[in-house]
Amino acid sequence: MLTKKAFSVDNAGMNIRKASFLTVLLVCAAYGGTVGNAWASPNAEHDSENPALKMANKNQAIQHFQLGKNLQQRKLYQGAILEFGKALALDPGWEEARLALSWAKQDLARNQQLETKQAASLPDLIKKAQSFYDRGRRLEAEENLIDAALAYKEALATLAGFPEAKLALKRIQAKAGTSLERPPVENTPREPLQNTVNASSSSTEQALNILGNQPKTSKLATDIVLSHPVKTGRVQPAATAADTKVSQAVQMHYLNGTQSYDSGDYAAAIAEFQLILEFVPHHKGALYKLEQARKKRAEEIAVAERKIEEAAAAGDTVGKLKAMHDMTVMDPDNRKISEAWDLARNQNQDLVEKLYRQGVDLYARENYTDALKKWEMALNLNPYHKKSTESIKQVREKLLRISDQKQ
Repeated sequence: MLTKKAFSVDNAGMNIRKASFLTVLLVCAAYGGTVGNAWASPNAEHDSENPALKMANKNQAIQHFQLGKNLQQRKLYQGAILEFGKALALDPGWEEARLALSWAKQDLARNQQLETKQAASLPDLIKKAQSFYDRGRRLEAEENLIDAALAYKEALATLAGFPEAKLALKRIQAKAGTSLERPPVENTPREPLQNTVNASSSSTEQALNILGNQPKTSKLATDIVLSHPVKTGRVQPAATAADTKVSQAVQMHYLNGTQSYDSGDYAAAIAEFQLILEFVPHHKGALYKLEQARKKRAEEIAVAERKIEEAAAAGDTVGKLKAMHDMTVMDPDNRKISEAWDLARNQNQDLVEKLYRQGVDLYARENYTDALKKWEMALNLNPYHKKSTESIKQVREKLLRISDQKQ
């Protein structure tokens, strides 16, 4: 049986325990928002009841969404996923952002699969490109310049930047003179030869004589007649098969160039349209598109140069180096910029390491967003900084998991 004194002591102890438990709950409530979720507000319930704050969150969500769409169009899927996740954190009921996040994740998965497949198949691509190149050498030795050029182009299409194939194309162009300038069949259809030959043992010689009297006779035409002797009837245009191959190559390069132009890769577009002009120097579509792509690329380079100057004037070392790196990507032949960027990158290794360590400290404190910013700054200073690259991948995966948990 409890005495009154014992009961009062026990009641006081219970009150102390209750007070301690409430203190723990208050502490957890104060810190749970930032520890459990990198984007959530500790006063989320109060925020949802504040119209002004709700409107501000919506505006921020729209900004993140638009940035995510821009990154997705540039095929920067990881950054797009991060921005869509921020938009959803600010406006969880936004279905359009949720759908965009889903699509970006699918795009990233497909892109990663493609990169893995390409890396695995690189030896096969090299072997295939080499076979095209070897075929081109054989055809060139036989003076079959059109088919040789097509073989070299196939080698370049299989393995971009194949140096031997590039040199071979230039050599073919110089050697061929006007023999590669014949336009595709659909642009300037040939009139059929009106001469006919009788079926006899001398039909092949007669066909060669007829071809010999035609202007711009090429060895390719002679080769076709020798490999397909005329038996009877009307002599068909000798270079139709070769023209068809040229036409197909022109169509392929025109399509690739147009796609590159539409996606903003103006350097690739310029390369494709220039390849067309090697076959058909007066191709109106390629000439027009080439001029437009060069203008767009010049505009991009001018913007990059202006960013370099502005960042330098503002003392923004990170911004300056990022702009210089962008410039080297857009204009790799600009030796002055490339050398300046390499020099600046080497001079700022201490700053790179400092930014990396700051990111590590922020990550340890579960401030993932700011850690990502620090590592991205380090990577802007040195795109080849391996530790920052690996850390960015890790923190983005962390942010994605947080975003998925919220959904």
